[in-house]
Amino acid sequence: MYFCSSFASFANKALPIDGGTIKAVVSKDFGGDFLVLVLNSSDDVSMEGDRCATLSESDFPIILLEEYFEASSGEIRITDWINYREEGTQSWRSYTDTYSQSKAARVGSKNSGNASTVTWLITKGVNLETTATEFLSFETSNSFSNGSNLEVLISLNWDGIGDNITTATWDVLPAKIVADGENFKNWVHSTFINLSNYSGTAFIAFKFTGTGNINFDGTFELDTIKINAR
Repeated sequence: MYFCSSFASFANKALPIDGGTIKAVVSKDFGGDFLVLVLNSSDDVSMEGDRCATLSESDFPIILLEEYFEASSGEIRITDWINYREEGTQSWRSYTDTYSQSKAARVGSKNSGNASTVTWLITKGVNLETTATEFLSFETSNSFSNGSNLEVLISLNWDGIGDNITTATWDVLPAKIVADGENFKNWVHSTFINLSNYSGTAFIAFKFTGTGNINFDGTFELDTIKINAR
């Protein structure tokens, strides 16, 4: 690989193969489609260190949390988890996904008659003290969820009591949640969310918010929740 711009005096120099740092201004190409790095000099490229190795899920063999909802039936009831209705009458429930031939959890407020639905599915407490690096992942799908919302959150100070959920501190995690326009047959991976900046006992919450709109407020589906660590 070479420096790209033919206007640069160092355009014909090959990029070093090791790892390191680059001092540059981040810009875009003429069409605005791609990010480019603008360098003043090839001296701003320092690649004399070890190259980063790509990690995989197998590099994090310790499983701190794992749930596929296969043992669930009806309203979700898992030992040490909480399925909590803050507003409305709808709870997280088990259902069989005919496209993956497995069970998953789902929640929705369409046709519920509720002006507002806020429902939490919260995992058991996960100890983040005995491992150095932890990653959360899960999968989501939806059906006509235009008027509803799903967030994934983390708390370190919740006491495990349902009535105290809203008074605890919850941080929104940067997970990828299925988009409204995604085909209802598809499951979307959350990406791996790094939890390494958190310590102590953590609770992961999946918070659904809906309005009960008869035309738009559909469902979210959730499956394959895992926290891998090492």
